[in-house]
Amino acid sequence: MQGLGALNWHDGGNLHIDWRWAGGDPVLYERYAAELIALDPEVLVAWGSPNVAALRRQTSTIPIVIVNVTDPVGQGFVQSLARPGGNITGFTDYDPPMAGKWLGMLTQIIPPVARMAVLFNPATAPFAGMMARVIEKSASSLAVAVPAAPCRDDAEIEAMMAGLAREERGGLLILPKNFNIVHRDAIITFAARYRLPAAYPYRFFTEIGELMSYGIEPTDLFGARLPMSIAS
Repeated sequence: MQGLGALNWHDGGNLHIDWRWAGGDPVLYERYAAELIALDPEVLVAWGSPNVAALRRQTSTIPIVIVNVTDPVGQGFVQSLARPGGNITGFTDYDPPMAGKWLGMLTQIIPPVARMAVLFNPATAPFAGMMARVIEKSASSLAVAVPAAPCRDDAEIEAMMAGLAREERGGLLILPKNFNIVHRDAIITFAARYRLPAAYPYRFFTEIGELMSYGIEPTDLFGARLPMSIAS
């Protein structure tokens, strides 16, 4: 809203915005995509890969501006970053090699992490496989075990962390997507309870008590002005 206001666009004035928030619920992505497209908007804005995928399945003509989408080229949303093609353009947040940076951070603390669980929800993180390959490659050179830790609710998150706490020098790597943001209170609470160091992709995790983060400021991308030279 701040970014639009700076360009003299105001909701309720010369602009009307319809909002939908799935809150990381896979069931709602398709429903909300259909609802928004039925309203015949001039443009769609989508945060996160599952939202983009749902909209893309239902329209190939309405322009879609993406925000905070990891590796849109690797996921097949656009042809390239310079020339996206089709009806999709916007802003990416992380390339898979960033996952190697998070892994490296946890091997530099005292004591260094030797076994690192990678937390994600497979239903809302379709890019996880791409990041996992980078993590596994980096882990082999750092002598770190990196078991995947797919979780779908708070109970699974706690069970995973309780098991990891029984391992020597265990730690967590939190992938950057909606599920982990929505469940951040549980993640932080259980990480503290089981004394597990963790690396996070967003600064707000450290602002509310966690150990370390490295990455972009996601709200900056929402207010960014899209260069018309790369618009589809």
